[in-house]
Amino acid sequence: MRLSILFALLAFSTAQTFAWQQSNTVATINNTEITAGELLYAYNKNRDTSLPIHHDSLKTYLDQYINFKLKVLEAYDRDLDQNAAFQQELNAYLSQIRKPYLQSNRTEEALVQEAYERMQWEVNASHILLRVNPDATPADTLAAYNKLDSLRATITDGRAFAAAAKALSQDGSAKDGGKLGWFSAFMMVYPFETAAYETKAGSTSKICRTEFGYHLVYVNEKRPARGKVRVSHIFLSNQKHGSPTAQRLAQQAYDSLQTGANWNDIVKRYSDDNNTKMKAGALPFVGLRQLPDDFLDIAFSIGTEGTYTQPKPTQFGWHIVRLDAKQPLPPLTELRAEIERQIKQSGRNQLSRPKLLAKLKAENQFVRTSNENTILNELADKNLKSINNRTLRSQTFFKLLNNPTTAFDLKQYLLPTDSIWSMPRLQKAYSEFEVATLLQVEDSLAPTKYPEYGYLRQEYEEGLLLFEIMQKEVWDKALEDSLGQVEFYQNNLNSYTTDERYVVTRVNGLSNETHSAVKKALTENPNYEDIETYLAGVIGQNEVAKLKFAKTTITKSEIPNFEAFVAVAGGFIPTNNATEIIQINEIRQAGHFSFEEIRGRVISDYQQALENEWNNTLRSERKIVVNEQKLKALSNLDK
Repeated sequence: MRLSILFALLAFSTAQTFAWQQSNTVATINNTEITAGELLYAYNKNRDTSLPIHHDSLKTYLDQYINFKLKVLEAYDRDLDQNAAFQQELNAYLSQIRKPYLQSNRTEEALVQEAYERMQWEVNASHILLRVNPDATPADTLAAYNKLDSLRATITDGRAFAAAAKALSQDGSAKDGGKLGWFSAFMMVYPFETAAYETKAGSTSKICRTEFGYHLVYVNEKRPARGKVRVSHIFLSNQKHGSPTAQRLAQQAYDSLQTGANWNDIVKRYSDDNNTKMKAGALPFVGLRQLPDDFLDIAFSIGTEGTYTQPKPTQFGWHIVRLDAKQPLPPLTELRAEIERQIKQSGRNQLSRPKLLAKLKAENQFVRTSNENTILNELADKNLKSINNRTLRSQTFFKLLNNPTTAFDLKQYLLPTDSIWSMPRLQKAYSEFEVATLLQVEDSLAPTKYPEYGYLRQEYEEGLLLFEIMQKEVWDKALEDSLGQVEFYQNNLNSYTTDERYVVTRVNGLSNETHSAVKKALTENPNYEDIETYLAGVIGQNEVAKLKFAKTTITKSEIPNFEAFVAVAGGFIPTNNATEIIQINEIRQAGHFSFEEIRGRVISDYQQALENEWNNTLRSERKIVVNEQKLKALSNLDK
């Protein structure tokens, strides 16, 4: 939840010419600088980075970014970052960020070729996971491995695998038999991806180990990569209408298209996708896992550009999908830069431990100043608490960036565990201490040495702070202020107008034999409280039990050929569905929605108004300066 909000505002992206960007400030809020690099990091998420940067667009985005930073600074002023729960949540997120110094600067050509070959195929797989912590004991690790090894021998087909996954897997997919759906290269962690691609369809993989534990992978299917597809759609939501009504409305939209209605008009009239309905339902080019599999299956099934499907169901509702274009997998020459970037980002070019340590020692000017065993001999088998700290501080093991690491630092590292250490244990602990010290120094320098990594860490922290303060100042305030909601609605009535509407009763489940009888009965006796009893005497109780009655409100524009329709209370709305009757109970003239009808939209608008007012207040309390010259220079970087 929180990260979805965070990434809607900021996202990880590739910034350019870091040296220039980090040293140039495009804006300040009091004493807080917004550098060119920081701004581009956020801005690039919302655009095609192959296109040049337009100054007007960047300037508009900077204005929005300043609003974001004002809220974050307010959160810091209120010490929200000091909250223990906040720190715990932040550390949990930061622990998942792959450290940039673990990776080699060089991308192996074999990894590029391997990735591209895998990108030409898509895999549908299921898995069983037995969780094993990275620091688990050898006994626990072996026990998990042996359990999976024994289980693997009993699995004969996909059905047996699914049953085992439901019973044993320690992953959220267990309830679905371990199903993970379709994926391709870079969509799973590398060892898991390798296990899936090296296993034939209809077979179980060898046991593979990832950061999460041990896995068995069952490959259900493999198919050639379908590339990407660009479609437009009309969407009727099950959540909003219920599936039967969504299907009926989709069919109405389809029938209108078939009789020559304009696609754009029908999208605006019917579609529940507010993100695309004013853009003719157009979606960007998308591929695997960018939209649900069931929707992509519909999109890729269309053969001719410009043609559209009949209403098709997905897990979310009913869609009419029009194919606009298909894009096959590009050649390696076009994808190489992106593949190399993903190889580094995914860590599959990660350095071995000896190479990593050698790299960190060289980069951080590691100099050994003493033979560690000489110092360790003086500490072995003694109570560390009783040794004078001044003496320990005078005994230096090594220097990093000319800063000494002493026996006192080792003492601090060891004491939480034991105060007396034998020489063999001490030597082993010292080796771990040396590595930990190297990593600690590198961690402190990483945000500066690797600017994207620094921006990503900042993004997590500021995004979580934004969530905290927005909840306090906007979201919860608007939800709890019922009087404010009503006042806002009354002050903005012109924003909540509606066409003529009808309160109707829908009767579903009719047969050819009962349709006319029920319609006649509704005409003669529109008392819906007693209608089932009344109908039982007309068509019989068994037939009445098959019917479903629902009361709802529809607008005139939802009716097929609504321009010519004349509503009459007690009359019926024409429908192409022979199993349904829609009778008008009440006619509501065009005008304003009642507050109760549109409360959710009012609350959303009220929240936006509160945020706008808050933005103005925050801007008035701080001095904001934009360096137009440097902002223009930033716009010219791509030219």
